[in-house]
Amino acid sequence: MISHLRHLGIVLSTIVLVSVVGCAAEPQAQETNVSVSASTSATPTPTPTVRVVGGGERPPQVFGGECAEMLDVRTLSAVTGLGFEPTGDSGVDSGDSVVNVGGTNCSWRTETGEFLLVSVLPEWGIGQERLGREAADFYFGNCESDTWVCTAAGGDGELWIAVSGSGGVGAHDFDEFAPILMDDVATSWHAREERPWTRDTTEWAHALDCGELAERMSAASGVEITASAGDLYIDPPHAVFVLADQVSRASGCTFEGEGLWADIVSRAGTGWSVADGASDRDEINIGRVALRTPEGSSGAAGANVQATDGVNVADIRLSELPDAEREALLTTLASYLDEAW
Repeated sequence: MISHLRHLGIVLSTIVLVSVVGCAAEPQAQETNVSVSASTSATPTPTPTVRVVGGGERPPQVFGGECAEMLDVRTLSAVTGLGFEPTGDSGVDSGDSVVNVGGTNCSWRTETGEFLLVSVLPEWGIGQERLGREAADFYFGNCESDTWVCTAAGGDGELWIAVSGSGGVGAHDFDEFAPILMDDVATSWHAREERPWTRDTTEWAHALDCGELAERMSAASGVEITASAGDLYIDPPHAVFVLADQVSRASGCTFEGEGLWADIVSRAGTGWSVADGASDRDEINIGRVALRTPEGSSGAAGANVQATDGVNVADIRLSELPDAEREALLTTLASYLDEAW
């Protein structure tokens, strides 16, 4: 199996899980010439420029976010023997965290229900970050034919690549074709000569302090509020989302008190994902933090409120409360984020 690899040192892996996927959007990174090499020739040759992506800017995605550039569907069908058709080639929205590290997700499906997801993250986007032992044990095991999702992951020093299959893919020699697909992806990427970039993370937020937030919310509401670490996911996501969220310093808190509840999830560097637009109700500005309820986001399960300082983003779900209580709690949250960020 390893003999199939020309570029990759592959570690094969498997798991039972259900995927969760999100979406992505635009601005451009700036380009800066960071150094010039010394030369003994008459005309010194400048070193290649390195893109410096601002803390809240959207970085370039590998393969430009285009699935057809990553893997030809005819190659996919030939390697897997699963009969993927060009019309079945569909790009999966990569989610804010995956795009935030320059990654791209792509998926394909057959008429008989087999599903394949290929995820690629650039090493300069994730640095030394890797899944912890517990997460690795959860995601990477042996792929059985009746496993709901099989996952293989590997890399070549410049890319982290994962292949996940479900809908019976495990019954089709997944452990044999996954490393071949990863090698084909790496070959396609190296032919593109995409250049590395670096990220300015000096203003990236760290984990939320749930205890401190609960104390402040209790004082603002007059209700005793308890806090616990919040779940980032409803169902276990693919490994790529967990790794990308680690890089994006994702953290969450859940709050409960008499007559109220709230969830908050913070991610660093995703300021680019906040779209301009009308607000249903909340418009609170505290220092560098702007907090609002995007139009159409209020519902029976509470309102989805967004707070950002242009670099970091917090997504907040809050139970329906009288306007005065609601404003007091949201102002407290915005004040905390302005200090913490």
